[in-house]
This record gives sequence, C-alpha cells and structure tokens, in this order.
Amino acid sequence: MVENPKNSFAVDTVWDDFEGDAEFICEVIEVLVRELPQWVQSLEELAHHGDVVGVARAAHKISGGVGTMAAGPLLTVIGAIEADTRAGDWSAMRGRCRQLQVEQVALVDDLNQWSRELRSAGATAPASMDGDPTS
Repeated sequence: MVENPKNSFAVDTVWDDFEGDAEFICEVIEVLVRELPQWVQSLEELAHHGDVVGVARAAHKISGGVGTMAAGPLLTVIGAIEADTRAGDWSAMRGRCRQLQVEQVALVDDLNQWSRELRSAGATAPASMDGDPTS
C-alpha cells in the first residue's frame, strides 16, 4: 500500500478493497461526500451540548463511513475524540472537533477530485491524487 502523505485517504487501499470497481467507488464517494458534513455537524452539536452517548454514536458512524475510504487522518481525529469523550475531557474533545472539520473538508475535496478522475478516465488502475493513474 502506498500512501501519499498529502492525501486524506489511501487510494491504493480503497482501490484494492473495492476490487477496482470504479463505478462502485464513485457511488460510495457520492454518498459519503453528501453525508459526511452532516455527520460532522451533528457530532459538533452533540459535543456542544455535552451529550456523551450522542458523541460516541456520531463518532462511531463517522468512523465507519470514512473507514471504507481508508481516511487515516480523519480516523485518527475521530479516535482521539472518542478517547477524550470516554475520559470526560470535553475541552480537548471540543478542540479536536475543529480539527475534525479541517480533515472532513480535506477528505471531501480529495474524494471529489478522485471521483472526477475515475469518471473521466474510465479508470482501470488507481488514480492517484497527483493525476498519475498508476500510483
């Protein structure tokens, strides 16, 4: 697996996990790009209100969704939010919510870019974020 540190997800991992089915990958991306901002907003609202159970559920939902895209940076932030919530460290957790927003925007942007590349190329190999379809 080759991960480009500039990317918000592991292209090769996703390609392999979806067995090179570019059409299906694009469909999953479409759903995730549509839903993820709402999930993140919901988590932030629950955190603002101190809803421990709600934050845990929202974090789990986000983790599952972005896990399908091997979104390492966002998964790291979600894991830290879950740990902060379990520890009762609401100050740290709320701070991480700001980082979650940054990572979510980066992931959505990168997924949209990759989806466009896959659709335009009729991809038969992973399309990296730098435009090289063979990475």
